[in-house]
Amino acid sequence: MAFPTPFTNGQTATVAGISYIYDSTKGTWTKVGAATGGSSIVNGNSNVFVEPNANITVSSTGSANVLVVTSTGANITGTANVSGNANVGNLGTATAIITTGNITTINSGLVQNSTSNVTIASAGNVSTFIGGNATAQLIVTATGANIAGTANIATANITTINSGLLQNSTSNVTVTSAGNVSVFVAGNATARAVFTSTGANIAGTANVTGNLTAANINATTSLTLNSVGVATTGKAIAMAMVFGG
Repeated sequence: MAFPTPFTNGQTATVAGISYIYDSTKGTWTKVGAATGGSSIVNGNSNVFVEPNANITVSSTGSANVLVVTSTGANITGTANVSGNANVGNLGTATAIITTGNITTINSGLVQNSTSNVTIASAGNVSTFIGGNATAQLIVTATGANIAGTANIATANITTINSGLLQNSTSNVTVTSAGNVSVFVAGNATARAVFTSTGANIAGTANVTGNLTAANINATTSLTLNSVGVATTGKAIAMAMVFGG
């Protein structure tokens, strides 16, 4: 039998009243139509071939078997463009899942890569697990975020401290709700500085390198001046002043 040459994959030819299709993967011409007991629709180098009790194959523009429908499903060689919804039991990809829209639902609640994952509880928290760690390093809840470990924040403002405590080792700043701000240093149980609505109370020495401007200075023991005098713009009243002895 004489077949046309050259020939390409999916090309059809009729020889002695029998239709054939060329399969480049096998390098053979295969009978189609009634001669094989099957049925076919052939137009140019595109065709649909129904084998008896077997698969249905679709070849397009010379590309053989771009769609093969079997008893278990369908195999597509190339791209499947679906304009509507694609409802599948499982979606397995060799490379990636790429979308130009939003992923609105993750039924499993799990986005995973090796030993790290993001777990989304149904109508609940979002937890981030890193490097196989069984404890979530970050948990985002309806009220905020909980971090198990160190939070490195380059630039930000702290607007609310619910615990009222800002601490580093044995030193801390305690902020009372709608009240005083107390500064405790090096484990000392007495606040070194307490800021109230009327001013500041310092338990200890206040070292002021610049000028001290005050309406009144009350000294319970003595007032010692290291300079040569006292300058006042008003009336100076002194019960006792000691200059170097």
